[in-house]
Amino acid sequence: MQHQKQDYANSHDLLYYAYYNEGLAQRAGGNLSSAYDMFKTALALRPNLSAPRLQMTEIESAPFFHIPFDDKFVVVGLTEQRMWLYEQGYRRYDFMVKTGPSGEETMSGDFEILNKIELTYGYGDLANLELPYWLGIYWVGAVQNGIHGPPFDTNTDRKLWEDSASHGCIVLNDQDIIILYNWAGVGVKLKVVPSLANWSVKE
Repeated sequence: MQHQKQDYANSHDLLYYAYYNEGLAQRAGGNLSSAYDMFKTALALRPNLSAPRLQMTEIESAPFFHIPFDDKFVVVGLTEQRMWLYEQGYRRYDFMVKTGPSGEETMSGDFEILNKIELTYGYGDLANLELPYWLGIYWVGAVQNGIHGPPFDTNTDRKLWEDSASHGCIVLNDQDIIILYNWAGVGVKLKVVPSLANWSVKE
């Protein structure tokens, strides 16, 4: 009988470490909802241990953690020039982006997709640029900044990507912008942050 009790305790320890380590892996991958569930289960197995509770507390303080996890949302890191797309608490996509340079910086803050236009054009001196798969996110006076694919210069019949700079918009490559355009509807929340390291819970 004593042997059976020991086996039971060992199985609890094994399950605890399995859930706790999986929580660490999910958190490192940015999947905070799943990580939280793993730590909660680990805590139930070993309620006297403080490590899972500490992890849960840190996750609860993370920006966006309390957004309903059936929602989609987008995070853009200016330092990293990356865009993360989340759905149901999981990071589904990780895209490279181009944002505005010094003097034409992409604005940081909380936004949402305001409109979607499959093909639109630049404004003023940039009226010669076709902007495919436009998703508007905020207004700067009478001009809207948004997300779009590589511009096409109708004056030179040339697509701009490697040698072009954004004028405040967020630019994705041909493949990624189509994925985003089809994935994100009007109203999807978006956050632009100076750095993804400051946005996420630090490991």
